[in-house]
Amino acid sequence: MIYTSRIVGVGNYEGKPLVTFTLASKSIPFRELRINHEKSRINVYSKKGFENHQTNQDPEVDNYSCIRTGVTKLGERFMVTFNGHMCKRVTSNLVDGINPLTSLDLTLLAFRGAPNDARIGGISFFNKEGKNSYYLGVNDVDRGEKRICSYPNFRIKELENRIAYIYDRDTNFEKVYDLVIPGLSTQELANNIHNNIVGQEIKFGLATGVAIMNQEKFEFGVFNNNFDEETIKRWSA
Repeated sequence: MIYTSRIVGVGNYEGKPLVTFTLASKSIPFRELRINHEKSRINVYSKKGFENHQTNQDPEVDNYSCIRTGVTKLGERFMVTFNGHMCKRVTSNLVDGINPLTSLDLTLLAFRGAPNDARIGGISFFNKEGKNSYYLGVNDVDRGEKRICSYPNFRIKELENRIAYIYDRDTNFEKVYDLVIPGLSTQELANNIHNNIVGQEIKFGLATGVAIMNQEKFEFGVFNNNFDEETIKRWSA
């Protein structure tokens, strides 16, 4: 098993761009993801049945969106994944017409993270000419640096049926996960990513969400891990 904390990824599956977010948390373990179709996003909430659990009583840790989608004022579509409230800030920047790299850069400058808790985010972006571009960014306090990487690049030349990803505890931009099973639904894709992206069980691996752009339509999938208090004890051992 491995504890990754949150994971964000960008990529493409069967010709459809995507973003993904995996929620893993020791401090607030009784959480889950829910799709909000009306607002075209995925949110983090207290797990049903555990709303009053002591780990969900911190007023500083409220519900937030981990994946957002939208359209810029120029008509360009995008999907954002982020490990906290910064998702909202990046989305606002993109809607206002700021380019993806600068939108990510400005947000990471404003939210520096904390020791062992890097700020990480990603964007899948589609310009009016139909060209897809992908970005991952991190502000890592432990390493004392802010970095952004665009894809494809000279190291990772192709993201077809592949996800480039980073997580709080390892922000190396060269990690990829190949999506080798064809014909998965968004729900099945979220399940597949959750259980396989790092090659082993994720400690406190609570849930994974996926957003895909299918032509001009955003589609969502969520896998919420079927865990209970005994699972939390096993992960904590």
